[in-house]
Amino acid sequence: MESRQHHRGVLVIFFGLTGSGKSYLAKEWARRSGCLYFNTDVVRKELAAKDGRDQGPQGFGQGIYSGQYSLKTYDALRRYAEASFSGAEPACVVLDGSYQQRQQRVLLMEQFSGRVAMYFVLCFCNEEVTRTRLRRRMQDSTAVSDGTLEIFCKQRENFEAPDEISPHQLLELDTNGSLENLVEKLDRFLKQVKKSNTTMSRTGY
Repeated sequence: MESRQHHRGVLVIFFGLTGSGKSYLAKEWARRSGCLYFNTDVVRKELAAKDGRDQGPQGFGQGIYSGQYSLKTYDALRRYAEASFSGAEPACVVLDGSYQQRQQRVLLMEQFSGRVAMYFVLCFCNEEVTRTRLRRRMQDSTAVSDGTLEIFCKQRENFEAPDEISPHQLLELDTNGSLENLVEKLDRFLKQVKKSNTTMSRTGY
């Protein structure tokens, strides 16, 4: 993570539909890179516990998955990231959530652009793989996410393409592969972007 030398930190946002493999990759990459990791499902349920709300599985847009509560959850993630970057040493922070609406991503860009090196990783896979992952998740009593096929279909209908993110900040990653291969692709992307930014800085562009 050499880019920390030129910024107050590094912020990597993993996003995509439920079942896309983003959380599995985000959590493992954060661990390997020594980054702080914040997950919307975890934060959402922590907030719900404080509010005394039902944390059990709920349908799309209902209960703690309502639009209002989602806003509260994403606001909390931005606060956690802000606090992480307020220390004396540059930090590396990973945010993990669907970020399916453009405004959710724009708020991050408005808050952190120019202050930290910020990258977005859009995770996706084909529907057959998604269905398999979601069936496996439903059988896992330790799973944090309440994602279901119904939620996947609703998210797919409402997902807004990340046209607002510049290409040098965005990696679109098919997660239907080995973890090692995915981590390698992500690390290679970050190194290439840093090299490009360094070259432009030296040439004055």
